[in-house]
Amino acid sequence: MMKKMRIAKTWTMALAALLLTASFALADAPALGTAVTTDYVQLLESPEDSARVIMNYYPGVRVEVTEIVSDSVVKVTVGAAGGALSGYMPVSLLSYGEEGVRSVMPMLVRYRADSSVRLYSACDRGAERTGEVIELGSADVLGASDGWLHVKLDKMMLDSAFVDLSQQKVMLIQSDPLDYTYTYPTAGEVSMEEAIREGKRYLLEHGRRGSGWNHETCTAEMLELCEADVRVSYYPALESPMHFEINFHKPKDVDGPQIYAWINVIAKGGEIVSINFGNG
Repeated sequence: MMKKMRIAKTWTMALAALLLTASFALADAPALGTAVTTDYVQLLESPEDSARVIMNYYPGVRVEVTEIVSDSVVKVTVGAAGGALSGYMPVSLLSYGEEGVRSVMPMLVRYRADSSVRLYSACDRGAERTGEVIELGSADVLGASDGWLHVKLDKMMLDSAFVDLSQQKVMLIQSDPLDYTYTYPTAGEVSMEEAIREGKRYLLEHGRRGSGWNHETCTAEMLELCEADVRVSYYPALESPMHFEINFHKPKDVDGPQIYAWINVIAKGGEIVSINFGNG
C-alpha cells in the first residue's frame, strides 16, 4: 500500500511539474503584435546569429513582432513611423502581449549633449527631420549603436527618431530601472475613451483656476474642442495599478479662452477608483 501511495505521489508531482513547464512554455511562445525586450537585446540585420548588429536596445523597450521566423527568432519593428528600425531578435529575450509588457519594468536612460541635437527619421544623415531639434536630455533613449541613438519622443511610443552621435559629444547621465511602465488598456479594463470622458466630467464639476484653466468661461462645448494627450502608466506594486495622465489643451487655431488642465484618472480593471488634478 505504501509503495502504491509513493508511486501515485511521484506521478502527481511529475504531472504538476509538466503542467508548470507547459504553462511557462505557453507564456513565452512568440506571438505577432506587441512585445517587449526583457533584457539587453541586439537588433540584427538578418536571422543568423552572425548577422550585423543594427542597434543595441535596453530592457523594457516596446516592439512590434511582424513575423515569426522560427521557434528562436522573430522579425520586429522598433519605434514609430517618424523613426523606426526593423530587424531580428531572439524569441527568448522578448515577452509577448500587453501583459508581457507589464511584466517588464523599463530602464530610464538619458544622455546629455552640450547643445541641441537634430532628429533623423533613419540612421542616415540624409534623413534629417527638417527643422526638428531637441535637448537630448529630454528624450528617453531606447537603444544605441556606434554612430546613433534611437530615442523615444512620446511616452506611448507614438513618435521616435534617431540622433547622430558623430556631430557632437554626448554623455550618459542616467540609467535607472523604473517601477512602472507605459501600457495600453486591454479588454475589460477602463479604456482611454472612458478615462477622457470621466476626466472632462470631473473638470466641469470641480474646475479650478490655474494652469490656464478658467472654469467660469469654459463650457462642455469648449472642452469638447480640446485635444487630449493621454499617457497610461502601469504600477504593478499598487492596488490600483492603471494611471491615466490626461492633458487637455485647446488647439491654437480654435477661438476662446486658453485651456490647459492635467487630470489623473486612477483605475483598477474596469473600475475608475479616483480622479484628481495633477501638479501642472
